[in-house]
Amino acid sequence: MKSKTFRIAKSLRIFIFISLPLFIILFSWLAIMPFVLENKSSDIAYFFTPLSIIMICLSIIGLLDIVKGKIVISENQIEKKGVFGNRKLSIKDIKGFKTDRNYLHIIPIRKTKKRIKISVYNEGLVEIIQWLNLKFPDLDVEDKENESKTIFKNMEYGRNEKERTALLNKAKLVSRVLIWLSVPVVVWAIVKPVPYEYVIWFLILLPIISIFVIFIFRGLIIIDENNDRLRPSAYTSIFVPVFGLIMRSFADYHILNYDNVWFSSLIIGLFLIVIVFMSSVEYNKLELKQYLTLGFLFLLLIGFGFGATINFNCLYDKSEPEYFDSIVLDKKIMKNKTNSYYIKLKRWGSLLDDECVYVKRELFDSLNKNDNVKIYQMKVAFDIPWFYIKK
Repeated sequence: MKSKTFRIAKSLRIFIFISLPLFIILFSWLAIMPFVLENKSSDIAYFFTPLSIIMICLSIIGLLDIVKGKIVISENQIEKKGVFGNRKLSIKDIKGFKTDRNYLHIIPIRKTKKRIKISVYNEGLVEIIQWLNLKFPDLDVEDKENESKTIFKNMEYGRNEKERTALLNKAKLVSRVLIWLSVPVVVWAIVKPVPYEYVIWFLILLPIISIFVIFIFRGLIIIDENNDRLRPSAYTSIFVPVFGLIMRSFADYHILNYDNVWFSSLIIGLFLIVIVFMSSVEYNKLELKQYLTLGFLFLLLIGFGFGATINFNCLYDKSEPEYFDSIVLDKKIMKNKTNSYYIKLKRWGSLLDDECVYVKRELFDSLNKNDNVKIYQMKVAFDIPWFYIKK
């Protein structure tokens, strides 16, 4: 192949040049939103401001990478140019290539050299793969063969190949069932969470069951979401319900102090990540990818602990509330894809500052500025104070 240059597909470049500046504007607003709302005491700033700054930085990096990013292939080497510098591999240093959902990976022979990742959205991807196929082995094929040998020779999975095949097929069926349950449950949680208690229990139980099946199948079900693996994945049936659980926690409850929420979330996350680590064959040999996967999974399980703690704390709170009177000082609508509704309440009880609170549209529309409202403040076994509002 003569020296040839490949870039991200033109249509995608145009889309990114239009959309990323809009994302930068959106996240810039979210970063300053807690301060514009004059809600300095609210914990919302601790979530939205750091997240928005990170997303702004990633968006800027994405724009720069679209401008500078390219793949240059010649007879003697392959080179990737990007915003963080250039990376080269000579032909003699390439071991082979792998593909996944998002990237084509050029793997070096020596671990001291770094692999080159090519986006599947690059122009001429088919031509690049054809060129690689002529010169190097497809390492995905080798990995599948090795994985197949590992599974079908492992006595833990059965006395013979027939029993091991049956167990693998059973693991695939269980994984599919959990995925089929997870997606509609989260849609149920978002669209119309009624009956509410059943929705929350489904969102809590699905990740726990997914981790349990990782344990009982002794490594046949994994976390990795790579669809090319022989082993089925529990990624979707953990991630999707956790997303729904966190979303419902923010949408349905007003927490006054998150200190004890974070503590219990960390304990739950640690407990579950240890179970996953001890159960899964993915982490027998830790490399950078496994460390990153474990780190992300740990954050995800902390999120699960966060959602479970808040929902258990508030859903089963049968204590007598403290009653306070407050006044609606202001009303604001945050306009984006789906509008968010906030009211600013005059401080009550032991609060030192006025409180800006997310509310559902029905309550928002029924209230006017200077209206009186009743605050019902609760505090239960987890020692996590929360409140709800009535007109």
